[in-house]
Amino acid sequence: MKIPILINLYNRPHYTKKIFNLLKIIKPKKIYVSIDGPKNKKDQKKVKEVLSLANNINWKCKKIVKINKYNIGCKNSISQALDWFFSKEKYGIILEDDVLPSKYFFFFCEIFLPKYKNNKKISMITGFNSLNIDSNSQSITFFLSRHFPIWGWATWARAWKGYKKDLSKKEISRYLKKNNFNSILEKLYFHQKFLSHFTYWKNTWDIQWLFHCLKKKTYCLTPSINLIENIDDNYFFKKKNILKKLNKKKLKLLNNFKVLNKEYDDILLFKYGYPHLFKTILRNYVFIFKEKFLP
Repeated sequence: MKIPILINLYNRPHYTKKIFNLLKIIKPKKIYVSIDGPKNKKDQKKVKEVLSLANNINWKCKKIVKINKYNIGCKNSISQALDWFFSKEKYGIILEDDVLPSKYFFFFCEIFLPKYKNNKKISMITGFNSLNIDSNSQSITFFLSRHFPIWGWATWARAWKGYKKDLSKKEISRYLKKNNFNSILEKLYFHQKFLSHFTYWKNTWDIQWLFHCLKKKTYCLTPSINLIENIDDNYFFKKKNILKKLNKKKLKLLNNFKVLNKEYDDILLFKYGYPHLFKTILRNYVFIFKEKFLP
């Protein structure tokens, strides 16, 4: 596979081994590996194991490894890795250690990354579809969405350009005032989502990416069938071995996409977004209360 891949790693060698075993089948010709540094002595051994796995890739490929001397945290480590990756590549696939994509995810990235490299309305490609709307279909269709899941995704340097790892409350407020939402509930959802960047999700980078994509009024190219398994998370899919079942199928990839799938976006909010809204509000304001009033 000719598309370059960036893999973001830390201290989980058992997960790292799985992702490299999967990539052994795909055999990408160029891999960038970014590893965050250890927090303590206990971490040092695990980070060394992860580095050893990265250094022992046994298929023919160009491998570029970057390891942080010290632990700089998820937000800084991943955002810096993406800056580094896109200073060298025009587009590519981004994976973390707990994400296992189907072979079809790689195939459709090979099709769509070059095809839509100049389409500024599309800011990313995802392999993740929590609704799995066409799971019995014999072909994978695609549509545009205003949701940007980063469990197995791909993008272009031109889309990443302008990303900021730190947001200001003023620019969030300006965005919420200027843009139209389908309902007050939807506006509240995004307000609380962005607010969590300043509270209990201070060390993340993906809320900022969501804001970046929405502010530019861009879309995410999304498959009708879920193509990603997350080792850490069983919330969206109770059944295990999704990939084994999927990879046994002979699916046809359709080299086109539909327009914005508003129905998908609405169902996703009602099924997963809004049920978590109260919890998000509670976490945000408990955090604010503790910072303001507790020593």
